[in-house]
Amino acid sequence: MPPRVAFAIGRAVGSSVVRNRLRRQLRVILAAADLPPGSLLVGVRPVGAGRSFHELTSDVEALVRQLAKAAES
Repeated sequence: MPPRVAFAIGRAVGSSVVRNRLRRQLRVILAAADLPPGSLLVGVRPVGAGRSFHELTSDVEALVRQLAKAAES
């Protein structure tokens, strides 16, 4: 079963333009990541709106590594 990803990006993060930009960027980052099977919910806090694409990529890669470790144990 391939991974299923949903996003939780509330209004506190920013306008709909900001939230949709973050969602698009996260989709691109996660499509390139080696995600474990299952359902994932990705939440974004308001500080996430100020992150660059490279910072978001680094953050997501760290989270994917944590997921992989948790799946192993």
